Amino acid sequence: MALRDIFLLSMAMTAVTVQACPSACKCTVSLYGEMVVACGGMGLTEIPEDIPHRAVYLVLKDNNITKITSYSFKGLRNLQGIDLSNNKINHISSAALRHLGHLDDIDLSRNELTSVSEKLFDFPISSAKAQGRRFFVYLANNPWGCDCRMAWLAQELAGGSKTFGDRHMECATPAALAGRGLSEIPQTSFVCTGRDISFDSDGIIATPEESTAFPVAYKVAVVFGCITGLVTILLLVLTAMLYQKRRIRLGSKYELRWNKHPEFV
Repeated sequence: MALRDIFLLSMAMTAVTVQACPSACKCTVSLYGEMVVACGGMGLTEIPEDIPHRAVYLVLKDNNITKITSYSFKGLRNLQGIDLSNNKINHISSAALRHLGHLDDIDLSRNELTSVSEKLFDFPISSAKAQGRRFFVYLANNPWGCDCRMAWLAQELAGGSKTFGDRHMECATPAALAGRGLSEIPQTSFVCTGRDISFDSDGIIATPEESTAFPVAYKVAVVFGCITGLVTILLLVLTAMLYQKRRIRLGSKYELRWNKHPEFV
């Protein structure tokens, strides 16, 4: 076989077009059998549902995607890389990556994220450590809201994290912290108010874990108050039942006395 034929054959093997591919994407399989699903710059507003389960690399950059739900990557357990850069993502479910045990990196840079849950990365990080590999997250150029929900990430960056890059990680709000790098801000500055409570993309309440507006003592007091209220209601109901039972008993006794001795009534 001529050298030219060998070259053409190798090129064909590294760019085999896959039939079962989303209409807005291009799917190719490398010589090593790794599928790349490229859907960049297609004006997508959500992640396609029919991505092949054998996909290893998923490119969704330069679209108009606004949210990532807990089902966005369902069944895509082979994913090693996800590129979601330059979209309009403002919500990510904390369970979005819960099944991706082979993920090496995810690019969320240049979106509209104001906060991100630490729990989002728990499974990929623990899986990478267990398998002795690297996991990296790109989060640059997002309008971060530097309140209590971002305290964990600021602490990671300040400690020289090897998972999260600190380049272009700046606060957009509050005004007093705007333009400052997350890693430069003291932990005491990451505070929340009641208005900072939000919902994640799946409608689950995403309450800040260490909000200064909701300290542990306050939560304990609320729980204690609820229990006390329930006990009080039960006591009132029991008292009412006993009172009613007493009235019935007295009424029966009065009626019996009247029947036997009407002259004394």
